[in-house]
Amino acid sequence: MSEEPAVIRCHVVAENAETLRKFLHETQPDVGCRAIAHRTQAGVELDLYFRQDQLGQARASRSAPLVNITEVENVTENWHTRKEEVGSADRFADRDAVPHGLGRKE
Repeated sequence: MSEEPAVIRCHVVAENAETLRKFLHETQPDVGCRAIAHRTQAGVELDLYFRQDQLGQARASRSAPLVNITEVENVTENWHTRKEEVGSADRFADRDAVPHGLGRKE
């Protein structure tokens, strides 16, 4: 079984909304659950998610010179780290203990 490419959250800034739309149309990133572009002094900003292999293609796209792409975090690596925090034991097994950490509902 091959390992999936990492997912990278990127902060993208374009001069205007039309330029950002062109970049989105050309690169087809994952925009997350609630894609809300914000107008700032720098332009129109939006956080996008690219697989590692897509990010290289996005940087090489025709519309890439018109936007500023900044890698914010490796979401996959973050997820693996957070997953390590989840235990496998029943945190409610001891009736006298105060539960802590992440658990599952039964």
